[in-house]
Amino acid sequence: MAGVSSRPAVLVGVLHVDEPSLPRVRERILAQVDVDVTLVEVANLPERAAHARLYELFSTADPRFDALVKVDADMELVEPRLLAALGSLFRRHRGLDHVIVGVDDWFSGRRIQGMNAWRNGVRWTAPPPELFTDLPDNTVRTKLKVMDVGRPLVLHAADPSDLQAVRYGLHRGLKAVATGKASRLSRLVDVVDHAAAEPARGRLLAVAAIGLALRDDGAARTLLDATQHDATPSGTAGVATLSDEVADPDLCGRVRRDLTALTADAGSGPLATARTQPRGRARAVRGRIARALRRDGVADTSDRDRWRDDFLALLDGG
Repeated sequence: MAGVSSRPAVLVGVLHVDEPSLPRVRERILAQVDVDVTLVEVANLPERAAHARLYELFSTADPRFDALVKVDADMELVEPRLLAALGSLFRRHRGLDHVIVGVDDWFSGRRIQGMNAWRNGVRWTAPPPELFTDLPDNTVRTKLKVMDVGRPLVLHAADPSDLQAVRYGLHRGLKAVATGKASRLSRLVDVVDHAAAEPARGRLLAVAAIGLALRDDGAARTLLDATQHDATPSGTAGVATLSDEVADPDLCGRVRRDLTALTADAGSGPLATARTQPRGRARAVRGRIARALRRDGVADTSDRDRWRDDFLALLDGG
């Protein structure tokens, strides 16, 4: 059915808890050109439940959709042909299952992974794991990462609320502690250094939240759960406590020193997990990451080069 229309059809799912940025996110999605967009929203659910609902919707999507795209409530699509390019790319290349698009991250000042798009027909085969809700088991065989196309495609967290800033720091801090991977810790250093160089309330709040995750992952998990909704009293109190740290002139220096110490322990692998998690959870995290990496390695370089070249041409109307 997808071939009936010359315009690709894309199903976009947005998870949100009524973030202040949501109206801009919706506006940017609906302003996309040369594409038929259907927007579905999964609102005001706990994170794992929201992701489970979204993956269920994607797994049972109408066959007319060429692409299934997850857009977070802090992602603004600034490239007007992005969804059209993704939908057309999946139409043309039946062997491609998953595309990760780089996003320009306000917190770190860097382009990071990313916005996720899948071909229709991908199925999610297990519930999303705790914390790593973006790494569920699924039927993806091949993956393309498009990080740099010479211009921004998506802005990430361009104008965060206090709650969004805290959740950003908690999420990334907890993931780094859970895996112990030096690469994740290095990305946290980027956030801290950018906050030190270009201080703004949101960046400093994120750094304070990272610091909490590094020194007390239990308290950080509790606060993350409590910030599912802005009106949660314990969540509001936790955000207020972290807000007090913003005025500390040594905040960035202190968190950076903690990161340096953890990075020295971590080396190049997930060595910190034994310290911070029950053994079974640590094995589960490592296994999930290993499976994701295996899925990423199926397509050869020539396929990826061809897919990337076609994606760039499609962005320009080709």
